[in-house]
Amino acid sequence: MTPLRKGYLASLTANRLVIFSLLTGCVLSAVAYWGVASFNREQAGLAVTAAAERAADAVVNRLELYQYGLRGARGAIQTMSHSAITREGFDLYSRTRDVDEEFPGARGFGFIRRVLPQNEAVFVAQARADGWPDFTIRQLTPHDTERYVIQYMNPVERNIAAIGLDIASEDNRRQAALSSMLSGEVRLSGPITLVQATGMPQQSFLILMPIYQGGVTPETGAEREAQAIGWSYAALSMDSVLSGLRPPEEAVSLTLSDVTDPSSPVPFYQANHAGSADVVLLRNVTREVYGRRWELRFAAHPLFISQLNQVSPLLVLSIGLSISLLFTALIGVLSVSRLRQAQVVAEQAKLAAIVESSVDGIIGKDVNGRVSSWNKGAEALFGFTAGYALGRQLQELVVPD
Repeated sequence: MTPLRKGYLASLTANRLVIFSLLTGCVLSAVAYWGVASFNREQAGLAVTAAAERAADAVVNRLELYQYGLRGARGAIQTMSHSAITREGFDLYSRTRDVDEEFPGARGFGFIRRVLPQNEAVFVAQARADGWPDFTIRQLTPHDTERYVIQYMNPVERNIAAIGLDIASEDNRRQAALSSMLSGEVRLSGPITLVQATGMPQQSFLILMPIYQGGVTPETGAEREAQAIGWSYAALSMDSVLSGLRPPEEAVSLTLSDVTDPSSPVPFYQANHAGSADVVLLRNVTREVYGRRWELRFAAHPLFISQLNQVSPLLVLSIGLSISLLFTALIGVLSVSRLRQAQVVAEQAKLAAIVESSVDGIIGKDVNGRVSSWNKGAEALFGFTAGYALGRQLQELVVPD
């Protein structure tokens, strides 16, 4: 194979090696990018899920706070006896509690009494004589069944509109009261508009605890219905109830909906709602809350993801491509160096062939005068073979005795 052919093949091999190394580096960089991006997505998903679960648990834990206020009101009513309790007595008990401090978001705690239609006139007369001369029973929708009347409520100043309201005249409130009475447990109403807070449509709830004669919860539903005298209750404004749980601005958005009826979900609370355009990840978490089923929609925005301090896939890709280019450049430099070295060797071989085949005597010597090369022409001219001449003093071979 000629030196020219060898040089061409060496150059072709070097080019292929450079291209191969560049492609390999790009592929490895792309794989690293995909791996980091996949890992980040998985970790972000786990973080969002955990944050959504924590938010849902915080909502449930906050609502559990109000049952202690209900128990206190129920205890006061049972201590004074439901038939002997007075407005003054209930007010006296209420002054021992700091509602705003102990139960943030509760507009107040009160007592709802069961009143049969045939006893309505007697009840109203007694209520008027009990320090409320203008007491009347008001209904949201007229009905002829048993009344569930808000008799006492404190603080009274911000709840005057609720005094005398028959909650049985609205289906949402009535169903919660019935469920609480028959189960013997605390129950929440569905989202409602409080008569004392009409500016917040379907953003409030009633939370009710049944009160039975004798202070003991009967064993059966029929006994509970027969012995129930009413409920201790609180009116909750969800915007205030959850104000301390509001997530960081621009990081996430929360939406709470009542999905007790899956076919008709009712949103009742939103926090930091920034629309869906910048939602990166979304999680829906459901919780059972005092007889209702709530769904929390947790939307994570770019700020939430950035706070996770994840490694950027683009950074990994750029570093990988940079390393690939540097490595490819190094291989290219080494290939060029080896190619040039091969070219030099080829040129030297070419010159050596020319020298060797020349009919002229061509002799090389070192600085000490010793023969370092001795071609065939020198062999023919001086009669000494190359094997004999190499390493001897030149003058011994070419100067006659």
